[in-house]
Amino acid sequence: MRARVAAAVVAGALALPAAGHGADDSVSARVVTVRSDIFCPFVCAAESDHPGYVIELTGAAFALHGYRVDYQVIPYARAIEATRHGAFDAVAAVAREDTPGFVFSHVVGLSPTVLAVRKGSGFVWRGPQSLEPLRLGAVIGIESWGSAVSGYIAANRDNPDRVDFSGGTEPYAMNVRKLLAGRVDVIADSGPVLGHTLRRLGVADAVEIHPVPSEVQPLMMAFSPAHERSAELVRLFNDGLGRIRSSGELARILARYGIADWEP
Repeated sequence: MRARVAAAVVAGALALPAAGHGADDSVSARVVTVRSDIFCPFVCAAESDHPGYVIELTGAAFALHGYRVDYQVIPYARAIEATRHGAFDAVAAVAREDTPGFVFSHVVGLSPTVLAVRKGSGFVWRGPQSLEPLRLGAVIGIESWGSAVSGYIAANRDNPDRVDFSGGTEPYAMNVRKLLAGRVDVIADSGPVLGHTLRRLGVADAVEIHPVPSEVQPLMMAFSPAHERSAELVRLFNDGLGRIRSSGELARILARYGIADWEP
């Protein structure tokens, strides 16, 4: 597992990591700790001036209530388990299927499931049976690709000839590299994330994208079931999200990432 990267300060709304042992409780209580792997444009590198639109809107929403957000990147499965046990306040931009038992915010984005193959492969999606002759690249901890793809992954998770898992802090970029190197034949991904990754790596012309019909996952902030304050943090977050939407600040944040508001 790769070490976590440093936190970033974005537009005054994100904070440095919370103070350590002996810090003033009144100060640390006003910091919301958020963790994720890189799932850009939803959540991106912490040290970037574009840390992801979900991180920016989270910082803006909590800032209205006097809270700061400490965001750091760690592997997704570790983020879920550590937050589940109370080490952090929330995991950013997750589907309910990945974080059962957590306390969820309002929706912060939509993630359509897609499959990607090397250009010219001849792949056609006709349901899970289309994947059987192939080696599928998946991500550790993701259970939310919809019933068809997630069901296939669950049924074949112990067969490395059928499903190959990537982890770490940038598993989606790792899967694209595996695909282009011929180590896997097809990868499951989120449409916006795959598009961003292909552009960043400069390999968009080498890949074909196949949407999985009717599979669009709502994403939320998932707050720790181990913290008594999680219900209050969700209330504050939802209130702040509504206020930044009404004020136009949310639209300005989304425009930085080329994303449209998911609510009409």
